[in-house]
Amino acid sequence: MKTTIKQLKNALSEIEFYTQFPTMIPFVGDYYISDQHKKMLLVGESFYFPNASTIHKDADKWYNAKQKDLGIVIEDGKPEKEIEWIDCDGLLRSDWSADGHAMYKNINTAIKEVLTHYHNRPIDEIAYTNFFVRPALRGLSFNEYKKYGDITEDVKYANKVLENVINILAPNLLVFVSKSAFDTANKAYLNANPNLNVEFVCHPADPFHWPKKNYPHNKEKFLRILKEKFVN
Repeated sequence: MKTTIKQLKNALSEIEFYTQFPTMIPFVGDYYISDQHKKMLLVGESFYFPNASTIHKDADKWYNAKQKDLGIVIEDGKPEKEIEWIDCDGLLRSDWSADGHAMYKNINTAIKEVLTHYHNRPIDEIAYTNFFVRPALRGLSFNEYKKYGDITEDVKYANKVLENVINILAPNLLVFVSKSAFDTANKAYLNANPNLNVEFVCHPADPFHWPKKNYPHNKEKFLRILKEKFVN
């Protein structure tokens, strides 16, 4: 019997970390399972919170918190619901008009260049999650946390959650759209999976690398990966 998207989402919801923060459950496109292409999971670096948020700035506090502990903060003079900043499914299904959403738009555009057939939007053909499960400081790389303390626990959580996600989604192709996430991922686990192709490219919203012809991990590399390993 064929696995359904609903079954995959239900299984993801049982991962321990996602019982704390259900809104962070990975986005699984309605056509992730298709005869037109392989199953592809993209992995970004991290979500982030408004500058006024504090719950994520202490690792112990974050990993012992739950979704009900999130609230509303004032950012740039207007109220912001913290939960909306880490709503993985909601962000991938939005119109990407807000600041900081260029990454999803650029991924969608790239997939559109390769797929000859897709439903609704090209991004509905894939799955997406972020590697680090503690939000970064707004607009900064997660590695900024190294200035304030050890991130060993963050790396441990990130790899554990990602491995659980991979076990459930069983992708054929895993593409890190963040070199930082790729460098930090547990290569022993990834290399031990014979059915998984693992690749990485730079951040799709990075204007200094993604569109640059002379950078080896740019949009062109992503398109080659899609053509060679995603499309059937």
